[in-house]
Amino acid sequence: MITPLIDSNVHLNNKGFELVYIDIKKIINVREIVVLKDRDELFNKIHDTLKLPLSGYHQLTKSLELVLEYLEVDRCSLLYPCTANASTHMIPIEVTTANYPGANKLKTDLSTTSLFKHISQTVENTTEPVSFDLKNIESTQLSNVYKDFSIKAQIVKLIEQANGEKWGLSLHQCNSTRIWDAETKDIINSVAEMIRPILSTLIDIPTLLSLVQSATEAIDNSSLPQVLYNMDREIAYANEAYCQLHKRDLNDLLHQHGKQFFSEEEHDRYDQLFDDILKYGNANNNSTKITGDGETIHTEFHGSLLNYNGSRHYHVSLYDQTEKIRNQQQLQSYSDIQHAIMEASDDGMLVEDTDRKAIAINQTFFNTFDIPPSLLKEKNNQTLEMLKAGMDKMQDADKIAQNVLSLSPSSEVKTSTLIYLKNGTILDLASFPLIHDKTIKGRVWYFKDITENTLLTQKLGFEATHDPLTKLVNRRGFDEELSRSINDLKDSNAVHALLYLDLDQFKIINDSSGHAAGDMALIEVSQLLLKQVRSADLLARVGGDEFCILLKDCPPDAAHALGEQIRQDIEDFIFISGDKEYNLGVSIGIVTIDKSFNSYEDVLKLADTSCYLAKEAGRNQIHIHTNADQAVALRLQQNNIVSQINDALKANRFECYVQKIRTVSNEDSNTKNTLSNYEVLVRMLDADGSIIAPNVFLPAAERYKLMYKIDHWVIKNSIQAMSTIQEQVDWFSINLSGQTIAHQGSFELIKKCIDDANIPPHKICFEITETAAITNPEFGVSFLNKLQQLGCLIALDDFGSGLSSYDYLKRLPADILKIDGQFIQNMLYNPLDLAMVKSINEISHIMGKKTVGEFVENEATLKKMKDIGIDFAQGFYLDTPKPLRTILEAHPMQITLE
Repeated sequence: MITPLIDSNVHLNNKGFELVYIDIKKIINVREIVVLKDRDELFNKIHDTLKLPLSGYHQLTKSLELVLEYLEVDRCSLLYPCTANASTHMIPIEVTTANYPGANKLKTDLSTTSLFKHISQTVENTTEPVSFDLKNIESTQLSNVYKDFSIKAQIVKLIEQANGEKWGLSLHQCNSTRIWDAETKDIINSVAEMIRPILSTLIDIPTLLSLVQSATEAIDNSSLPQVLYNMDREIAYANEAYCQLHKRDLNDLLHQHGKQFFSEEEHDRYDQLFDDILKYGNANNNSTKITGDGETIHTEFHGSLLNYNGSRHYHVSLYDQTEKIRNQQQLQSYSDIQHAIMEASDDGMLVEDTDRKAIAINQTFFNTFDIPPSLLKEKNNQTLEMLKAGMDKMQDADKIAQNVLSLSPSSEVKTSTLIYLKNGTILDLASFPLIHDKTIKGRVWYFKDITENTLLTQKLGFEATHDPLTKLVNRRGFDEELSRSINDLKDSNAVHALLYLDLDQFKIINDSSGHAAGDMALIEVSQLLLKQVRSADLLARVGGDEFCILLKDCPPDAAHALGEQIRQDIEDFIFISGDKEYNLGVSIGIVTIDKSFNSYEDVLKLADTSCYLAKEAGRNQIHIHTNADQAVALRLQQNNIVSQINDALKANRFECYVQKIRTVSNEDSNTKNTLSNYEVLVRMLDADGSIIAPNVFLPAAERYKLMYKIDHWVIKNSIQAMSTIQEQVDWFSINLSGQTIAHQGSFELIKKCIDDANIPPHKICFEITETAAITNPEFGVSFLNKLQQLGCLIALDDFGSGLSSYDYLKRLPADILKIDGQFIQNMLYNPLDLAMVKSINEISHIMGKKTVGEFVENEATLKKMKDIGIDFAQGFYLDTPKPLRTILEAHPMQITLE
């Protein structure tokens, strides 16, 4: 009785069987072939292989591979039938090296070629291996076959079975010629005898081997992990892909019960899979398994039944789902995180697909527009229905609706618009495409409540350009508008007029009734002036008791008439404070502005000079600028502050003062073994040695381009003086004006002073205002960068006073931010100022910068700064400015011996 090796749906061809060639290296899980030391080791290996619980086919292929490796040949194959008169020949088993694939690997049909007949005729009736002479082949066809397969040497052993079947054991050398020695032939004889019993069990060879090859090739050559279980559910065979997936050798898998490779909680699923296969003939399942190195993998099973080695087996194919499952878990984790972030966010978010269906929406979105969550289901998740439900909350609903409707959810466009709600809330609505794998999947709608920021920005914008007392435009705002107006005249014949007003006798009110009364007087004068100007004109408070009026499209005579009216109104004005009455006057300088002017500074300088001349003429006068005014002004300057500054510079009548900057975080550190920080200030002395306050001479120095000279004096004298006590100083700061930054010699002067004083640059900090730095942005940033590269610290003074402070912070190099004193003074009772201080401090720390709070005038302010986390504090509550010489006297000069 013939026992089939395997049952398969193989269709036989018209010759009675189908030829199938396989690559033997994919049949057995051979991870590494150990080089055999001697022939006995080879025979032992073959002997062990023939005892493996495998089919005869697999035993033979494994044995031939061992021969291939040991004899170092390029091909080793079995030929059947090895008879010259056969109508069809085949190579049922063949193993090769990678560089010389054979007929099986190349799927070449050699069944009827002359090669087989030649081999069969040559070895007929032989008992010893036959070495072929390849040099004297007469047949061109035969010669071409040897050439096509790179055969340079061949030897064949005829194996004749008792039943008359004849096999040929063939070896090829392809990379070089070879003489087959006696030892090699002896090994071939021994191998032939060892495999002869296996060959004798293969009956009906052509058909059965064809069936074996067809089914086995489908398993072995598949990259899909496949395994055969016997009916006891023990592993009978597994292909290479299965072994690699499970990280186990085939020998470790054979005859093992499959359940042991599953976790205990998966055993029921394992049993169910096999039960279903028995019941239905096939089944699918998903499960997790444990690999040889303990890793858990996720697999999808597809099982069926087939006959293998004459008996029924389970055939299971596996799909490795591990990466897919892990990606899904990771995506779910990301999704959960994103959902949590969306729900925790104070910003509203809605994500729609390309069909305008909402696929994600957070609670803030619902709450802001008062949309019930149930509307999602009622309206089938339609984005436009969400919009419709929230429209009654918007002031400009039609405009917003048009913006949304006109924008396709698959558009690449990014948009931004403001939504004003009826309750006063301001939303910054942005939208952008949702892109995945370079494909637009929908659109994200995102809004942020910017109400507080907008109001704060508006407040800061107003405060930056307006006087806090009178609410009039301040000097900065006036300079900007005057500059724009002058630029507008470049291509025009129109003229404007500038009135510069300085109140007369105003100091009497401050001295007699106090500054509060003086402030009230300024407010009343401001209201009086506002009644005289047109809506197109601009009234500004540019100094303590100084005002400017810019009259647009105003000829000289009209400007003079208005000036006279203002002078008369103020002269008639009586300010009452308590039981006291005060009369004021005003000196007015008038300048006509036309296209001949190039800068607002020139116009202001002329208007200021004209106002000065009006005062010198007896006060409460009007002076209209003429070309002759310059000579008069030059003579008058001999008695004004500019003359005193020049004299002081020549006579070295300046003195450095210092004010301590204390650490906020640890108050004890301010008195115990810590280094001190100081800001260097400057005072000017008159000819009698009396101190002239900075607010008297510094504005004039700025106006008449003398500030850089004063700064240079401070740099030279303070660095040299502080170097003598540098061991007691952590750092000290020196103020730099815009003129000093722009001056060509400033950096070299600083560098020379540091070198001469032999003081580490990191102990010196240079303070600048953002206005000084951006007067010439390119040069200013370059100058500050050079200071930092030198090793000096940079501090931005009065930070936050300007509308664009945060923007400049990104561009200007700085190590320390000195928060504007107005915010510090008011933060205890003004929530907006407090928010500003917190914001500046937080942003500074995020950027790695230290902060200094100025104008600390009481303990409560200091405590609030400590709560906020500000690094340093400065103000009269902590330390009053004192001459630098007093500090030097308290710390005798230290001499370091080299």
